[in-house]
Amino acid sequence: INAENAWSIQTGNPNVVIGLTDTGTELTHPDLTANIYQNPGEIGLDSLGHDKRFNGIDDDGDGYIDDYQGWDVGMNDNDPTWQGNPHGVATSGDADAVTNNGVGVASPGYNCKFMECKIADAGGILVAAYQGIPWLADFSVSHGNVIKVISNSWGGPGGGSYGQDIINYAAINCNILILASAGNDNSSESYYPCSYNNVY
Repeated sequence: INAENAWSIQTGNPNVVIGLTDTGTELTHPDLTANIYQNPGEIGLDSLGHDKRFNGIDDDGDGYIDDYQGWDVGMNDNDPTWQGNPHGVATSGDADAVTNNGVGVASPGYNCKFMECKIADAGGILVAAYQGIPWLADFSVSHGNVIKVISNSWGGPGGGSYGQDIINYAAINCNILILASAGNDNSSESYYPCSYNNVY
């Protein structure tokens, strides 16, 4: 992808947050931790002196309790840690691994931040794939349009108005660039969500 030449122009910006829908990430990974976006409304101390990350209160009023570093729509909790399938750890690194640290890999826009929305169940099966996109879009809107890109490294045959409506909502209503996998099966069959309008 000619990343080395691109790095001479741009290495990313910490004010740009990449939203990821996948099987989850590894929050303690030495090549990822420093680039995980921390929701400022859910970190620090609350009025009682409790750590807002773990106080069981929706401190920022966005409808989700303790969503300080992402969400798990597959299991409806605030822990986007992968289970069953580490694919999301790899895509987290592809998007936003810490670079020039002598650990792991380098990523294209390594000065950006990322937020994971886990869309899988405990077995790593994608049970809430399309639901992750509006979760990230809504989070972005309620937090000052912080997410600029949503990357979806998954897909399959099918399509239909349900998925297109979700894409349109995130891309048009929320002004987010939507990226999706084109598939790896050497087939010319339409693949979704990448074949929807407003997906790149």
